[in-house]
Amino acid sequence: MKEGWTYKKFADCIDKIPKQRQVKSKDYKSTGLYPIVSQEKELISGYWDDESYLYKHSKPIIIFGDHTKVVKYVDFDFVVGADGTQILSPKSDVDAKFFYYTLLATPIRTLGYARHIKLLKERSFKFPSLSEQQRIVSRLDSAFAHIDELKANAEKQLSEARALFQKALTKAMEPKEGWEERNLGDVAAIFSGYAFKSSVFQKEGKYQVLRIGNIKQNNLRLSDNAVFIDDLDSGVLNKSLLKEGDLVVTQTGTRHKRDYGFVAMVEKDNLLLNQRNACVRFRNKLSAQFFLYYSYTDLYKDSFFANEGGTVGQGNVGLSALKEMKYYTPPLSEQQRIVSRLDSLSAHVRELEEVLQKTIAECDALKQALLRQVFE
Repeated sequence: MKEGWTYKKFADCIDKIPKQRQVKSKDYKSTGLYPIVSQEKELISGYWDDESYLYKHSKPIIIFGDHTKVVKYVDFDFVVGADGTQILSPKSDVDAKFFYYTLLATPIRTLGYARHIKLLKERSFKFPSLSEQQRIVSRLDSAFAHIDELKANAEKQLSEARALFQKALTKAMEPKEGWEERNLGDVAAIFSGYAFKSSVFQKEGKYQVLRIGNIKQNNLRLSDNAVFIDDLDSGVLNKSLLKEGDLVVTQTGTRHKRDYGFVAMVEKDNLLLNQRNACVRFRNKLSAQFFLYYSYTDLYKDSFFANEGGTVGQGNVGLSALKEMKYYTPPLSEQQRIVSRLDSLSAHVRELEEVLQKTIAECDALKQALLRQVFE
């Protein structure tokens, strides 16, 4: 241990505070006066305007998510919004920001599956004098600000590239002279997925079953809760086996929220389509690629959800509605030009996304290295 540093038990670092009133997530507001600290969205979620719920304090507070394992430094008045949100008030001989950095340097995610605040309370932490704590905080604040600026610049570039791509896509997909308005079922074969029984699913197998949770916009998340089947009846196989170049569409989600209707392209030949999804099979891959880009537009969304049915909470777009969905198609030569242009822009966005993810990973690693330098 560094000279002048001493151990303090967790309980000796914080003062007890009275339990605060809580608000339910259904009562959160998108606008208001006071932010809500909760387990949702990494402990900052929504706003509140009723001061009777307000947690007022005269010094910074540390917020710890007992379930999310997220730590926040809070120096503003706030409202508590969920169970499992722990409010830690450092004592006068502990700098709040230093305590925050101490917890950031602690491998909280390795503590196990019990309530993490309980496990933290069993630990001791190293502290220098208060003046040294404040000097270290000043140094870390400055370094972290530069790191955050790097991340912010990368995120800004990516945001601008995405906006440029969406603007170009919207303009490219506006119906023009020579385009035909047709039903989707007139230009593609469309069929629903098969209702596989979950009892036949395996962790490994010859065929992977593509379920609704595996399909996001232009993204097949095949590793998410993957399930497989080895052998099945030839009739079922013919009805459900997807081909490379097929498009899959999610047919079920939350009513009136437009959180489904996602379209993605199949690039493997061992995928089986499960129920609540549809396959759109064009005669050539070019038309499929064009429709995939078209599915990003409001034209597609307005047409897709025009015949939404379902219950109060669950929305559904049936196979018939999908076949009758209005779709604007230019000649194949025009489709080729549009797809080529959008492919180029999309590749540029993907490159920036890779750079951003690398930058974020490097920035996070640098922060952890600085914390280890201080606290190990």
